[in-house]
Amino acid sequence: MPNHYHLLVRQNSEIPISKWLKTVFNGYTQAINKQENRKGTIFEGRAKNKEIMNERHLIHLIRYFHFNPVQSGIVTKAEAWEFSDYSDWIGIRKNKLFNNHLLMQYFDNHESYKKFFNDYKDSQKIANEFKDIFFDADS
Repeated sequence: MPNHYHLLVRQNSEIPISKWLKTVFNGYTQAINKQENRKGTIFEGRAKNKEIMNERHLIHLIRYFHFNPVQSGIVTKAEAWEFSDYSDWIGIRKNKLFNNHLLMQYFDNHESYKKFFNDYKDSQKIANEFKDIFFDADS
């Protein structure tokens, strides 16, 4: 997204995600600043986070992330947003960074996720329902 991004992270260790994110973003900022011969921060404000404890919410959140560029009018089809892993989820791209473990945990195959995604046609409903659950009013 031009003004924000979505990142889904599963915590598998005792290191708090906030500490991990701080390390990643600091390293990224330092690399960009060095590359662009600049100083200062890149990101405005603090990262927001929500703990997802319900599997139903997890798969709907993933669908919300994939639908967001379409709902925002940036693209007309989710697979057109090159910065999303939606194309990996539906099997039309084979990104080396994509791990289909999560996909296969909840869906039989790429096509069943695509059907799950496409079955939800009411863009306002998905945007409002899951924005209320996962995000603050200003997200």
